[in-house]
Amino acid sequence: MKANKFYKKIFDQYFRKYIYLVLLLITLVMINVVFSSVNPFLFGTLIDNLNRKDFHKIILFIMAYVILAFITSILEIMRGNLSMVLSYNISSDMKKVLFNQYLRLETSSRDKYNTSELLNRMQNDSDLIVSFYLNVITNVLTIIINIIVPLIFIITISLQNTVVSLMNIPLVFILNILFKGHIEENEGKRRKYSDDLMSFLFLHLDNFVHIKIFNMEEKTTLNYKKVLADGYDIEKANRKTVNCMTILRSLISMIISFLTFYLFSILIIDNKMTIGNMVSYSAYVSRLYEAVSKIMELNINTINVGISLERIGQMMNESTEKINNDISIRETNNFIHKIKADHMSFSYNNSDYILKDISFNISKFGLYSIVGENGCGKSTLLKILFGLYHVDSGMFFINGLDINLLPIEYIRKEIIYTSKEIFIIDDTIKNNLKLANENATDKDIEQACECSGLKSDFDLFDKKIDTILGAGGMQLSSGQKQKMNFARALLRKGSVYIFDEITSDLDGVAEKNIVEKIRELAVNNIVFFITHRTYPLTYSDNIFVLKDGRILHSGNHIELLKKSEYYKELFSLLRSNEQDG
Repeated sequence: MKANKFYKKIFDQYFRKYIYLVLLLITLVMINVVFSSVNPFLFGTLIDNLNRKDFHKIILFIMAYVILAFITSILEIMRGNLSMVLSYNISSDMKKVLFNQYLRLETSSRDKYNTSELLNRMQNDSDLIVSFYLNVITNVLTIIINIIVPLIFIITISLQNTVVSLMNIPLVFILNILFKGHIEENEGKRRKYSDDLMSFLFLHLDNFVHIKIFNMEEKTTLNYKKVLADGYDIEKANRKTVNCMTILRSLISMIISFLTFYLFSILIIDNKMTIGNMVSYSAYVSRLYEAVSKIMELNINTINVGISLERIGQMMNESTEKINNDISIRETNNFIHKIKADHMSFSYNNSDYILKDISFNISKFGLYSIVGENGCGKSTLLKILFGLYHVDSGMFFINGLDINLLPIEYIRKEIIYTSKEIFIIDDTIKNNLKLANENATDKDIEQACECSGLKSDFDLFDKKIDTILGAGGMQLSSGQKQKMNFARALLRKGSVYIFDEITSDLDGVAEKNIVEKIRELAVNNIVFFITHRTYPLTYSDNIFVLKDGRILHSGNHIELLKKSEYYKELFSLLRSNEQDG
């Protein structure tokens, strides 16, 4: 019952708005099937008239046969075109819903899936579901007509033979039921393998240079061979099941066919049946068996589509970012001037805590740096502030209000998050910068480029800021990408700025320039700066020292050198690394 409701929900959501086209498709299918059902009768009658040498009737039946064949061909073309239109539009509607769901997922929900798995669900599973529904819509009528019409004709021709021929159907149904579990198991393995294969390819195609750096070509090739071998084993197991079913079906069909032709031979010898009757009977029985095969095929496809529905249903049921209306944007007092963490702890997917009992209170503008060893929770802390994750315990307050009650659009508007990774589209420099603010003027862009040190870099390109960067910004160095990241932050007007290691690839001069601009921002804004560089730390108004997910100490650079032995060692190590570099 639950599955039936799910199937109905899919139909109502995606197919109902195309109901008139669906009805037209059903009409075309029905007319085509009715017309094509007459052909075996015409052909059988034509053979009998050949035996009688009735030339006039032979010409009439040939003309009727050809006309019907032509009409059914035209109807089949129309059906194919209409099916294509419906399939594309409905599939596109489903993919848009799934893609929108993906974009609205909470980050913790997104973390459960790898990219290839999501791609398979949004593309392949959605196509399979739409194809299944259209097959059901068109095939159900075809099956009904191709069962009723042939039954009428074969019973009329020979009731005795009909009883023998129909023995095939329950035997094939029993066979299908016996193998259903194996088919379902094999299909589940095939889907998982498809996800794993895509994941392997995505990983290695995206890390082309790293494979060369570590001289991994041979090892990667061997790993790929192993992945393909796993796929072969799965396909071999599936083929084994299919072969067993095919052999048993063929055996049943051969026995039934032998009995049928034996009975026909006796009837024809006794002049109780004509050869034309036998030809018509064989054609109609073939249609009947074809209809039964369609039922079996739909049954198997139901298993496949059931897995697809389960995979898509799982994705659609994941937690999405909530549009909170508990507190209006007006009530937040817009500009953020206070941020407080109160005994806050956090873990990824209920594993070990990344952040433990974090507490701090920021009530004035300034530059707040966060420093610590890799994996101590620096980036995670600021991702929580940006609303990407929710704490397991404790509270996070913005302007004295619980962050979980604030509208997410307010948080994303007022907090400017600049991650260490940069997102670059295959477009011009100008359009890449305008991703941060589509209303930015040419003057705004020029100022942002000037402040980030990009202007002198881009002036070297022939087309200046109208230069196409290519996929992933292939024309830019890692330092230029970080400058672009900073320029984007400047194009957005917020009250809190988060910079996550945005100077790690810059030379000393460029780093000092950007740190100076960040200090200027910090005069009238709260600015968080995650860094492993010493220069920003010396100019920070306050530094939070993280160790093992806890704030060990806080204070400015001079204060921490005096009271925190850990910070002193860490700072010394960072400076040593810079000098070695």
